[in-house]
Amino acid sequence: MKGKIAVFAVIIFTMIVLILCWFWLQDVITDYDLERTSPVDGVHPQTTEMLPSHIDCKQF
Repeated sequence: MKGKIAVFAVIIFTMIVLILCWFWLQDVITDYDLERTSPVDGVHPQTTEMLPSHIDCKQF
């Protein structure tokens, strides 16, 4: 009987953790700007970062 209760407790704990992680990840996905970090388009006006697609390796 104690083993069944322990397994049930682990399953409930896992479900609670998964639900909390789901809500946390929703905030992360909302805050992340996918268009600004697109590796296809290169440098966007709102950022000065240089992406690997725009680096000229021939000069090295």
